[in-house]
Amino acid sequence: MLKDSIRQWDRRQKIAEELKTREQELEITLAKQRELEARIQALGCEQTDIRAQNQQLHSLNKQLQEQLETSREELQKALKQLKFLQSNTAQEERSRER
Repeated sequence: MLKDSIRQWDRRQKIAEELKTREQELEITLAKQRELEARIQALGCEQTDIRAQNQQLHSLNKQLQEQLETSREELQKALKQLKFLQSNTAQEERSRER
């Protein structure tokens, strides 16, 4: 009977130790899970910010392209006007020389 009691006590001790070890492993796993969840949330926020920045950059790029096209058209008009004025000036000089 004493042997049985000692065996039961030893068995309980082993079970208690195993339970304690598993609880510690569970705590470590839960801590890692919380850390990963926090990182995922941070990455999600970062991704949202990057998307917003990309949209702003896309909009800015479109505006700049429109400004470039407007500037190009204005430059072409100015060049035509310059050629016209140069042609008129040349004709006037030829007329004066005669």
